[in-house]
Amino acid sequence: MDGSRNIPGKRNEVPGRIVAMIAYLTIIGLMIAFVINYNSMTKFATYHIRQAIGLTITAIVLTLIGLLPLSTPILCITGGGIILCMWFTGLVNAFLGKEKPLPLLGSAYNKWLKGL
Repeated sequence: MDGSRNIPGKRNEVPGRIVAMIAYLTIIGLMIAFVINYNSMTKFATYHIRQAIGLTITAIVLTLIGLLPLSTPILCITGGGIILCMWFTGLVNAFLGKEKPLPLLGSAYNKWLKGL
């Protein structure tokens, strides 16, 4: 025996800040963060997972609107730019350890997804 063992609460826990950053990295990252946070729940990671889920839903809705025949390219480009800015803001907030809602819809995401 080499003396190494898994001690709960020490090396095996992934800090909430890392989980929060993972949540903003694609849909797969969001799923991974959700599973990790389910096992060792932190308030900070839950907050950012909620924000990332709301952002993902908004991006999907805007993509579906863009597929409509009457939608204009300027709407898609503007919506995509806004989503990109919101995503970057969320990622930076997670990196800096801030629980700050995303611009425009972040407060609404907290209300709509408070059950998570």
